[in-house]
Amino acid sequence: MARISRRAGPSPATRSETLRHLRPTTDPDRRNDILWVNHLTIEDDRRLMESLPARAGYVLRWSPQCEVSLLPLASLDPAAIPPSVWAPPGGVQ
Repeated sequence: MARISRRAGPSPATRSETLRHLRPTTDPDRRNDILWVNHLTIEDDRRLMESLPARAGYVLRWSPQCEVSLLPLASLDPAAIPPSVWAPPGGVQ
């Protein structure tokens, strides 16, 4: 069996690096080209988009095979994407 040895001590990297890549955050004034918001339900997502008429809405979906799809919200069947959180009957107010 092969043995793996690791060097103890600080990383030789010259700057702080991480293996995680985070998406950009939405600025409070909503001036960014892309606004990242949490998906609740398709109906709630569409209600949000009504308040942003100059923008197109999309839902980012990960498949079980770790493939990413960007689906247009306007033509999306509500049954195609499950709600991300439990919502009371009548939706989120």
